[in-house]
Amino acid sequence: MIYILNKTMKIKKIENLNRKGFTLVEVMVALFVFALVMTATSVTFAKAFRVYSDAKDVQENMENAQYAMNLMAKTFRTSSVASSDGTFDSVTVFDYSQAVGPADGKCIRYYFDSVNNRIMKSENNAPNLTSCGSAAQPTGLPITSGNIVAAEFDVRSSSAGSVVGKVTFSMKLKKGKSEVDIQTTTSLRDYVESEISL
Repeated sequence: MIYILNKTMKIKKIENLNRKGFTLVEVMVALFVFALVMTATSVTFAKAFRVYSDAKDVQENMENAQYAMNLMAKTFRTSSVASSDGTFDSVTVFDYSQAVGPADGKCIRYYFDSVNNRIMKSENNAPNLTSCGSAAQPTGLPITSGNIVAAEFDVRSSSAGSVVGKVTFSMKLKKGKSEVDIQTTTSLRDYVESEISL
């Protein structure tokens, strides 16, 4: 029984109201279901964020590698290869586009730095293609970040007359669990073999 004061200050008796609340068991079940739903949502969100982060890392790696490949392809198109045919972890070319006159140019070497997992570029002045083999190469500068696991250059030199040389460059990129293989091939415009004068 509940007793209350009315406006005239008289005690009035009110019978038990027929109102019910939640029992302890119902509250515990509701909390358990809520915790279960929140845990599942958190796990799903964490996985989605990890996938997004991995995809972003792969995209950054691909952009970085694409920059390096475009830079090398631009150089290869205006160069003659100083090394022999085969597969190597570096390639040295004589770049005619850097020449001021017919007797000078630049020896450029691209190589895979396996210690720091990146592609490096070194260059020095040279009078002609044959001097590239003996010219001392300075320490290179990186043109990619350190996410490359393997890289190789497959060189096919031009021959006099009809065969156009090419350089195929391939890289394996890795960041976390994501691995990507990319490759490009560039034809050489060999000024020496083509007998094009500057």
